[in-house]
Amino acid sequence: MWSLGFRSALYPLAEASFRMDLSSLMMTVVIGLVAGLAGWLLIKLIARSKRLFSRVTSLPLRLGAGGFAVGLLALISTDILGNGYEVIVKVMAGHYLLPGLLLLLLLKTLATSLSVGSNAVGGLFTPSLLIGALLGVIIASGGAALHLPSGNVLLYAAIGMAAVLAAVSQAPLMAMLMVLEMTLNSSLLFPLMIASVLASMVVYRLQSTSTYPVVSHHFNRSEAKYDFDNMRIAELIIAGAALQPHESVGQALAVSSLKRERYVYVINEGGRFWAWYRFMRFHGGYWRRRSPSTHRYSA
Repeated sequence: MWSLGFRSALYPLAEASFRMDLSSLMMTVVIGLVAGLAGWLLIKLIARSKRLFSRVTSLPLRLGAGGFAVGLLALISTDILGNGYEVIVKVMAGHYLLPGLLLLLLLKTLATSLSVGSNAVGGLFTPSLLIGALLGVIIASGGAALHLPSGNVLLYAAIGMAAVLAAVSQAPLMAMLMVLEMTLNSSLLFPLMIASVLASMVVYRLQSTSTYPVVSHHFNRSEAKYDFDNMRIAELIIAGAALQPHESVGQALAVSSLKRERYVYVINEGGRFWAWYRFMRFHGGYWRRRSPSTHRYSA
């Protein structure tokens, strides 16, 4: 695309430069932490909205109720509608004052929660970008009001975009690279990394799942593997799993089903290991016994 002459930034921040100093980096850290809390709150609001809308069993009525609620919010400001691209451009151009940014942030958060909660087709990707842009500019504007040297306030819109997107998706690398591609501003690389990772870790530490099922499945599988690797052997031992020779085969099958494996161990009256049985499911099923003294099989 660049070689064909289509190299252009989606958002007008390519010419601005992030000033790398202590004050700007601290502002970036604050945005990352607050964006993590905002992403966690958005996930919780969406989950709550889904539970409320689930009481409406009819899909058309549920979608209609969600659309009606969003329409009421749009009576206050129509900027909450659409994918938010034009609004982000206006935010980066400085067309909003601080009260307007705060109102728009509140309305967009509520509208997104209602829309996604009612199962309407609208997604969460672009709303996350708009919420992040608003949040970043609000925090940077607050810092400027306190006379903190933070450089170009509008640059923090891009940092907020990446941070909130990383928080709700739990994919900080994706968020960082996409915002970097949207702005074509290499000076934002380091602050985007800081804010995205911080926001993602805040949501992760608060034990909030991602809004994308594939990411949630990945984290659940990773946590299950971690729990299994750190599990003690004593926790895997099932009391009463060992049988004595006079027990029935039905009891052995029950123990095998309980342990979810094909091996059942047999002990003698003195509590010593005597043999193990392996249950096979092959052409009607049969079982085998192995004796530790002879190491022979008998069917």
